[in-house]
This record gives sequence, structure tokens and C-alpha cells, in this order.
Amino acid sequence: MTLNETTQQFAPSGRSIDSLAEALKLDQSFGGMAAQNVDAEALIAREASPSVLRQALDRTRRTQDLRWSLLVLRQLNKVEKTAENAFDLTRSHISALQYKQANAALDLYSKFAKKSVSWDNLDFEIAVGTFDVRRADAALRRLLKKKQETETHELRVVSLLLSLGDASAASKRFHKVSSEAKGQIDGQIISIQLTLVNEGPFKALQLLDEFLPTDLPVARELRASLLNLAGRYNEVLSLVQKWLSDNPLEKALYSHGLTAARESDRLLELQSFLQAIFEKYPRDQSLAETLCGLAIELGDQNSRNDLLHFVRDRSSWTWMTLHFSNACIGGDKAEVDALFRMLRDDGVQFPSVRILYALYLYYFCADAQSLALAEQELRDVARTSKDSPGVQAIYLRLLLGIGQESEAADVFANLPVGLKKCAELRAFEMYFAAQAGANEDAVKGWTQHLRDSAHMALSAHSSYPAEVALNYTPSDDAILAFTTIFNGIEYVEWFLDYYRDLGIDHFFFCDNGSTDGTFEFLSKQADVSLFANTGSFSASACGVFWINHLMRRFGVGHWCLHLDMDEALVFPGMDKGRSLRDFIGYLDQNGFQATAGLMVDIFPDFSDETEAEDLFAASKFIDTNYNWMRNELPPYYFIKGGMRSRLTGQSLLMTKSPLVKMTSEFAYIANNHQHTHVPIADVTTAVMHYKFIGKFKERFLEAVERGEHFQGARFYRILSNSLDKTAESGTGGLGNDSNVVEYTGPSQLVDLGILKSSAAWDQT
Repeated sequence: MTLNETTQQFAPSGRSIDSLAEALKLDQSFGGMAAQNVDAEALIAREASPSVLRQALDRTRRTQDLRWSLLVLRQLNKVEKTAENAFDLTRSHISALQYKQANAALDLYSKFAKKSVSWDNLDFEIAVGTFDVRRADAALRRLLKKKQETETHELRVVSLLLSLGDASAASKRFHKVSSEAKGQIDGQIISIQLTLVNEGPFKALQLLDEFLPTDLPVARELRASLLNLAGRYNEVLSLVQKWLSDNPLEKALYSHGLTAARESDRLLELQSFLQAIFEKYPRDQSLAETLCGLAIELGDQNSRNDLLHFVRDRSSWTWMTLHFSNACIGGDKAEVDALFRMLRDDGVQFPSVRILYALYLYYFCADAQSLALAEQELRDVARTSKDSPGVQAIYLRLLLGIGQESEAADVFANLPVGLKKCAELRAFEMYFAAQAGANEDAVKGWTQHLRDSAHMALSAHSSYPAEVALNYTPSDDAILAFTTIFNGIEYVEWFLDYYRDLGIDHFFFCDNGSTDGTFEFLSKQADVSLFANTGSFSASACGVFWINHLMRRFGVGHWCLHLDMDEALVFPGMDKGRSLRDFIGYLDQNGFQATAGLMVDIFPDFSDETEAEDLFAASKFIDTNYNWMRNELPPYYFIKGGMRSRLTGQSLLMTKSPLVKMTSEFAYIANNHQHTHVPIADVTTAVMHYKFIGKFKERFLEAVERGEHFQGARFYRILSNSLDKTAESGTGGLGNDSNVVEYTGPSQLVDLGILKSSAAWDQT
């Protein structure tokens, strides 16, 4: 795919323009011309008039569109070789991170100003951009001989050493910088960065308070960044909204707010807040770019398309990157690969593009080749971003995913101590401790991390559930089940019958404001203790905050199930007469406290809401294409695939860990998908997911309208659209795929490799 091919997906028929001068009369940006199918690249390439090219350059600089500036500057240097043109071309290549081209342009500039101060400064910039410390030092020596101030350059080299992971050399270098330079804002920022890398984000925050007044924009930006690194996402978003209310165009805060909103699942809230600002400042490019990214993440197609048009008029590479981001979330591999090649061929060198591509390959592509490609794409970025916890976390995750356990351990061990204290990397510390058998260290590490980060699992912006009916009589060997429920009348009777038969002794429900009779039904059950919280489900970390509270209150010392209302637990041997008590007896005997597992969608062979006499019996088909990868978060697997991957390209996290021997330190951190450390069994479990029964489309639309599920119920919106397309295509029901089989029981799942058993359990 080329830029012109991408353009034609969005643009109307073009108009005939014969010269660059004529194109400039349109009084449009070059992005706007391209949107009208004006072949501006060809017009620039054949333009021979320096004056017309300079007019074009002014036009590109009006919107700071780097792509078109470079195209004009290259042509200008062909037709008019001057020092000013060569200097501008070199500097623009540096801004675009195109260092190979920058070197060539610098050679051109040397014909006019060889080894001048400006030449040395450009050479230094290229050295820093290519992480070449020796070349940077050589440029500094030349500048010193010319009696130029180099303290700012020295600080840049300190940052360069931090990027390369050499914290010791960076500290020594900073020690030699003059006290006057250290006392300036740039020096204080470097000192804070050194403290972050060597001692962690909380120590860096303390130093920030000592150095910089809280009302300085740079202090606010640093505080937001450091708090994000500490995992204090709710705190960051609240601060960013407060600061932006006073200074709405403090653009450096937008990205920090976006990070915090993403991690705290408050994207809808941030979108609404920024949209109100954009209505007052409708020409602000940074706001438009941030809002476009938000719309893409939330699946808000109307806002996305309007904002893409706005962005394109001002920054072509940003427009291309956002279009690529949208494709990555959409999940079509052929389109993603084509757009990635287009960006690369067009000269886009920004690391964010490679990071995004690696993330796409990790989350949406199941084959080993894609994972290996993701690691390859990210390897150089990780090597030169040793001061970025986010990049290092992604790279470590990829290494675990491709089975490079020892290499991942080495990479983590060689990271600076302070960096390991950042939220995105803390889980790896506990992971490697657990792998080494240091279970107590892993448990303590998670307990400290949840406290330090004020994790939503235990510190959500919500209240505890109110007690409605407490019918539980404590019993030492009781098996307990915990569920958050909303409008589940189609499920509750089936759910209770299934788990009563399985051997559950008592049920704890937290009702989130049901209006369909669910609450009344549950209040009449003798083996149900009913609690209620009608507050925001999203603000409670999608119910995790409520369930953790109930499990810590009633479940400690018991085997507990954390379940959704549409899930049926299965385990190896269950269809051969092995009971749940047999299974937990085996787990107890071997010192296991939880099971890894997955969600298996089970569905009927139709895509509409056809009624059946037994809705649950009609759901009898499953997909077989599930993939397991090692992951740093307990239960230490990332599982993807299944029907939702087939229909939408977006299975994401299919991992489930619903069965746990509860302790006072244990907590779920993402529904029943992931949790803090406990020893994990050598036998896995699954939950059969009966999502597609009855009026499931109505339930999906209700979830979208409520906006209380993850990312504003984005996945329900995508799934609804996919189901509509399936119905419209007339290609058959939900099971129309070669990977679909009729479900016969847990033994079948073991035979298919979806469930994993062990010789010890099989022979018990």
C-alpha cells in the first residue's frame, strides 16, 4: 500500500493541477491538497523555481508538516545549492529521526561550512540521535576548542547514557557538570531522571518537590509522568483534569492524561473532558490528535473520521500513524502489514510506530512467526530505551511469549534498580521470584505494589457493597462462589443449579442495580448472601474492587470461585466422575493455591436470537484455535483465540483464573483474568462461556449504552457489528468455520490441548 492508495480510501475525485505554483493558489495545506487527490509530490519533484519552492516551504511550515517540508527541501537543494538550504535539510532530517539522510545532508552542508560551530552542533545532534557517545564527545571537543558553551550538550549526553542503560556512567558524567548547570531547570530535570533510574519514581517525586515550584508547567508534566510510572493512574487523571481546567492548552499534559485514562479505564471520561476543551479551541492540533487517538481506542468511528480529516490537513505523518493505529486495533493483518510498510517506505522513523506494530503482533497474531517478528522489530528500540519502563515491559513480555525465558531474566536483571520499581516492571520482579521458587517474596512484592500504586483492585473510586442479606453460616471446609451481577435473570437459575451440583456450598452476589427481577430472585435463595452497589461498575475496576472486598471478608482460608454469571467451570476428569472436592483435595495435597485457565466461548449454530427450548443445551459448539503464551502476570499465561478472535480479530485476554485458595494477601487485579501471586497448579481449568443465549444482541446493545464495561464496552460494540455483518453476509451461523467442533466434555478439551492435565492428577 502506498500513500496515494491510502488517500483514495478517503478522498473524492481529484482536480487537474499542472504546476506547483498553481497548486499553491489553492490556499490549502499539502495534506489538504493530497485529500483532493492533487499529486503534490510529483509537482514538487519537477519544480525548478527556487522561489516557488520557498513559497511551498513556507506553506508546509505554517502547519509544521514535516513530511512535506522534507520533500520540498530535498527538491530545493537539488535546484539551489546554498548553505541555508543544506542546513535546513539536515536539521529537518534530524527532526524526522532520519539519521542516514541527515548524514548525507550534513556532508552537503560541509561544502559550505565545514567544521563550523553550526556544523559541529548538527553533528552532535546526529550523534545523540544515533546513540553514538564517541561521536558526541568528538563534537563536544571541537566546540570547546571554539570556546563554545557545552553544558547543555553535556546534559544531553547524560540522557543519552541513561537511554543506553549505563546509569553508572551517566551519574559520573553528571557529577562533572558545573554546579551552575545543575542548578538550572535542565540540570534539575536530569537529576530527577537519574534519581528515577537509580532509586525509583517515589524518590524522584521527592526530589521534584525540592527542586521545582509546583506551578511551573515543567513541574506539572514531570509530576504526571512520575506518578504514572508509580502506577498512580487515578491520581494523575484527576490532577491533569484540574490543571487543564486552568490551562487548557498545556499540551504536554495530554499524553500523560491519556496514559492514566487508559490504565484506569477512564477513557470515556477523558474524551468528554477534552472534547469540551476542543469546542473552545477547535483549531488546536494537539487536542485533535489526542482526541483522535481516544476515538480510535474507544471505537468511536464518527469522531475518528472527523478528526482524521482535521489532522490530515496539518500533519501527514501523524494522520498516517493514526490511520495505522486504527488498523492495528481493527485487527486485519493484511491491512496492518501494508500500512506498516507504507510508513516505513515513506520515511517514518518514529519508534512509536514500531512499538505499535509489535503490540499488534503480540496481542492479535497467534503464530510464532508473528511473535518473533515483533521481538525483532522492538529489539533495537529496547536497546536504546533502557530508561523507558514501558518499552522494557513490552520487550520482556515478547521474550516470554516466544519462550526466551533466560534472555528475559538477563534483560530484567541488567535494568537499573530504580527502573524496576516502576509500575510497568514491578510484575516482572515478582514473576522471576516465583519462577525461582521464592513464593513468599512474590507475595510480599505484590502486596507492596498494590499499596504503592493505589491499585484499583483495592483502591477504586467506589464504595464497598452494602449488605442486603447475609445468609452465610461459616464452615471450615465450605467452597464459596463470588459474582457481580447486573440484569442476569436469564442466567441465575441455571447458574445456581450448575454450581450447586458442582458442590458449591454458598454464593455471594454483588448486585449492580438489576431491574429485571435478578435482585428479587437472589434475595429469596437460602444459600445466597446478597450485597448491592448501584454505583459505577467501571469505577469499581469492573467489579474487582467489590469482589476482592467480599472475598477478603468471607473467603480467607477457603477455596473460592470468582465467576461471571455466564460461566461454567470445567476441569480435567470432571466428566469421568471426579468431583470438585476431589480436585481441590489434589490441589491442597500438592501445595497449589490457584489454577490457570481460559474462557471457551460456547455457542449455538445460529447468529440470530432464535429461541430454543433449552437455551443452554442449544449452545454446544466451540472453537479450537486457542494459543497459550507465558506472561508475567499470574496465572502466568496470556491466552488468545476462540470465536471472538475469529469474528472480530480481537480476542485479547482469554485467560481465566477463577479458582483460588483465598488468603488475606491475595487479590484479583483484572476481573477473574489475573491476580497476585499464589502457587499455580499443574492442571488447568476452563470456564465455558454462555454469552450467546436468548436475546444476546439486546444485552450487547444494553452494555454499549451503559458504557460501564472495559473501555466503554468497546468490545461489545465491535462484537455487535461483527454479528450484524455475519447475518448480512448469509455465510451461516456462528459455527461456520473449520475450527468449530461440537463440545462433548472436558476430556475433549484435554485431547484438543485446550485444557492441560497432569500425570499426577490423572493417576490420583
